[in-house]
Amino acid sequence: MKKYFGTDGIRGKYGKDLTDEIAYFTGNCIGKMANGGIVTIGRDTRLSGTALFVQIAKGVLDAGSQVIDLGVISTPAVAHITSLIYAKFGIVISASHNPKEYNGIKIFNYEGRKLLDSEEVEIENFIDKRGKYLNPDRGLLFSNQDAVEKYFNLVKKAAGNDLSGLKIVLDCANGAVSLFAPRLFTELGAEVVSYFDSGDGAVINNNCGALFPEVVADKVVENGADLGFCFDGDADRVIAVDKTGKIINGDSIIYIISKHLHELGKLNKDACVGTLHTNMGVEKSLEKQGIKLYRTDIGDHYVMEKMVNDDLLVGGEQSGHIILREYINTGDGLLTAMYLSRLVKESGKSLLELDDSEHFVQININIISEHKKEIMNDKGLLEYKKQLDKEIYGKGRILLRASGTEPKVRIMVEGESRELCDDIAIRLQQKINKVVERFN
Repeated sequence: MKKYFGTDGIRGKYGKDLTDEIAYFTGNCIGKMANGGIVTIGRDTRLSGTALFVQIAKGVLDAGSQVIDLGVISTPAVAHITSLIYAKFGIVISASHNPKEYNGIKIFNYEGRKLLDSEEVEIENFIDKRGKYLNPDRGLLFSNQDAVEKYFNLVKKAAGNDLSGLKIVLDCANGAVSLFAPRLFTELGAEVVSYFDSGDGAVINNNCGALFPEVVADKVVENGADLGFCFDGDADRVIAVDKTGKIINGDSIIYIISKHLHELGKLNKDACVGTLHTNMGVEKSLEKQGIKLYRTDIGDHYVMEKMVNDDLLVGGEQSGHIILREYINTGDGLLTAMYLSRLVKESGKSLLELDDSEHFVQININIISEHKKEIMNDKGLLEYKKQLDKEIYGKGRILLRASGTEPKVRIMVEGESRELCDDIAIRLQQKINKVVERFN
């Protein structure tokens, strides 16, 4: 396990796990690696974002590389613009779906793809050495609104440039897309009802956004809308809602889009990519359509690696990170929302009609602890899990892992029987609680 980087960049509480010093040395290392080239930087609405931007930008500029400040903007926009303008790296200051007190640093390479593990380790080693790299030819700071508009045009293209006749509810999570998502949907002719679009970082993800899809579900029904979307703070993920209020998660979105492309004969190699968390029922449904699901470790950068290596077009996570490689090399909630809206308009079907996939029971439990690494290495716990694995073999599966972005241990138990899943999950939770007590 790496020291600073988790499954999605560097993440932690600002001032505690993620400090200005870490931000400076991260920027300084990236500036050195960029070797005088361009580094784009964007951020979400969090109050700590400005202070972190100052430190990261200073680090890049001290190393002699150039900075393009993209301001408050979504993570996928930064990734796309990085590749569009031939920048060496792109940096996003965001903690995605986490609460306001958290922040993070996500880094993209010149292709708009997240870094490899080896590159993250290189940055970690640089941070730990605390040795500044100072170039006598200090870099310069710029902005580039034209590149931002080109990203907006790409998003509109995914919608077919026309969403007239649709009524759409948006939950912008008071995050990055608060500033432009309602406008873009409206420009395409949709009737938009928008919530949590203040752009106030003090309430980012606060009982809204992708972790609270039931909020949009109620609003879709209340407004008689055709569909709804909820984004997280930096809009690299989206959860959709059907007109009936039914929540459509990332697994279903992967199924809907993969099936659509497969029917058109455009799904490369008749395959898509999910993760260890992807629902077994959805995998079974994809197989019935003649579509192979490949699984990767948790984290959309692992999904992207598989997609690139095997030249596949669709992949993502249950949480709503959806990568449509035909358009962009990272998960993009806004672009995915536009794509799904187009499918609803062109097919004349609701999202629920487009999603005929099967879903097995999944029980998810999060146990909060600052000792997640120690818990995951506890021999007694690992032995107990092996016993439970034998009990559920052939009827389901257990996934136990440490969160890559939060101080949590995550339990997932999946199977066709809710009774069995509940029983296994509760017993495993009780065992972990006893381990946690030892550390407290």
